[in-house]
Amino acid sequence: MAQIFISHVQHDRARAAQVKAHLEAAGFSAWMLGEGAGFVWRDEVDRALRASAALIVIMSEAASVSPFVAYEWAAAWGAGLPVIPILLGPAPMHPRLDALEPLDFSHPEQPPWAALGERLAPARQPAPAPPAESPPPLAPDVMAAWVGIIGELLDQPIADQAVRSRAVRALGRTAGPAALPRLVGALGDEHGEVRAAVVEALVAIGSPAVPELVAALSSPGDFTRQSAAEALGLLKEASARAALLGRLRDPVLDVRAAAVEALSAIGDPAAVPGLVGALADENEDIRARAAIALGAIRDAAAVPGLLAALRDPDGVVRWWAADALGAIGSPAVEGLAGVVGAAAEGTGARLVAARALGTIGDPVAVAALASAMHDESAMIRTAAAEALGRIPTRQAREALAHAGQPDQPGGEDAT
Repeated sequence: MAQIFISHVQHDRARAAQVKAHLEAAGFSAWMLGEGAGFVWRDEVDRALRASAALIVIMSEAASVSPFVAYEWAAAWGAGLPVIPILLGPAPMHPRLDALEPLDFSHPEQPPWAALGERLAPARQPAPAPPAESPPPLAPDVMAAWVGIIGELLDQPIADQAVRSRAVRALGRTAGPAALPRLVGALGDEHGEVRAAVVEALVAIGSPAVPELVAALSSPGDFTRQSAAEALGLLKEASARAALLGRLRDPVLDVRAAAVEALSAIGDPAAVPGLVGALADENEDIRARAAIALGAIRDAAAVPGLLAALRDPDGVVRWWAADALGAIGSPAVEGLAGVVGAAAEGTGARLVAARALGTIGDPVAVAALASAMHDESAMIRTAAAEALGRIPTRQAREALAHAGQPDQPGGEDAT
């Protein structure tokens, strides 16, 4: 039994119910949003659209300004479903909808049921088997018209974030690169849900979106710059490196954070100098993110900057700087050993440096750690012992024994 989607506003629910009853008597299954839904948007609407063979849109003055109704009929039309407008009375209509030959239902006593039945006749035919390949795209002029219709929803003040989010996803899913101007224009939407949908759609479009996203990094809109950086990071687009490095000095914290995250995801060693510079950012969160990014890139050129970050006044930054040095490995050992062995260094720096040396497990660090086993600070001695216990060499085990510490289990003599 073919399902017919009935798009309407709550003001016209009685007429929609009349249409539904007629369709069911004629052997169709009819779907309409439940009573009382009001402006609550439901995922079931999208599911019902996908399951329907045609859509009837009941038009009235109230329906003509509803972004929900506009989304439903435009999404159905873009998906290739027959769209049948039913006109309850004088009402402004989108030109594309007006071109679909609305049926005049303005006289409740004499609705043109026969004409509606003729328009729905194709929906009675069994649905063809899904094609082996994706259906051909819409013709360019049709696609442009559809993008315009859906895109208009993004400009309607009464369209809430749920409607705009679905409009964005429909654009990305159906229009691809043809929707880029509309999608990029929505990067600065005031609602995070909409911006997330825009980023998702642009990432799905892929490389054709990159030039637009790079240009958006220079937008005067804070949300636009932030969302563009997020999308470029998800795309891991190396060609955006220079533009993203420029955003590390952005006056807006969230934009700087998004740029750091994007550079981390891209993983280009050429970004290391800029990220090392971000270790001096005025905000501790940016400094910590920069340390994390440098640890993800694992380039030895970051070692001097990360060693300096071990002296950061913020403990979280120190922790992530040591973690990054541990990820870089052997090139960081000499500098870390120098921090552990320098009594003039702060206790916080020495503790995280010892932890990093244990992570690396390089025998070169044994001498510095063995010396730290005799430090006057119990915390330093404990940290050095834990690090030595993670280095599987005879020298490390002897250093522990000489300091009166039990051997750590599991190590094998390597020298």
